[in-house]
Parts: sequence; C-alpha cells; structure tokens
Amino acid sequence: MEKEMIFQEFSDFFKKIREKRSVSAFKVALDTGLSSGYLSDFENRLEERLGMPRKTTLEKLIHYYNLSTEEVLEYNKLLLKLFIANFVLDEHKKEILFRVEKQNKKV
Repeated sequence: MEKEMIFQEFSDFFKKIREKRSVSAFKVALDTGLSSGYLSDFENRLEERLGMPRKTTLEKLIHYYNLSTEEVLEYNKLLLKLFIANFVLDEHKKEILFRVEKQNKKV
C-alpha cells in the first residue's frame, strides 16, 4: 500500500504542476513528444502498467514545466521516496525514508 501512495503523490505532483501552468495534457504531449495516452495514464496513477518513469521522460517534463526551486525540492523528495519504494523492502531502508521525510519537514 505504501508504494501505491507514493506513486499517487508522484503522479499528483506532475498533474498539479500542469494544472498550475494552465496547460492541457494534450499540449504537454505535443510540446514534449510524449504520447497523450502515456501522460493520461501517468497522471491517473496506472503505475502497475507503466512502472517507474524513465529518466528521459522525467527530464522532459521538468524542462518543459521550468520548475521553481521549491518545486524541484518537492520533486526530489518524491523521487527519492519512489526509488526507495520500488527497490527496497527491508526495514533499514524504510528508516532512511523516515529520516528523509523528517528532514524535509524542517526545510
């Protein structure tokens, strides 16, 4: 369940950025070369089918949205959580995630 919640946060982050910029998913797809179907699936959290987004996809979105410093920090926090949820299951790594979350609350 934790993994699904993290995917949801990650997908919601990009959807909120797109909506904040008042741009349609179709326009983002056109401008970035990503398919509109992929963006829709990504924003609607179909992670079981998509898996971890590719680095090039994330770079395209970050560049396209011209993220602010605050948005980049939020993105990095979510990316770390997603990475840990995807590749780590042991309790030690969950402790690392807890520390990251705790430290980010101080920022």
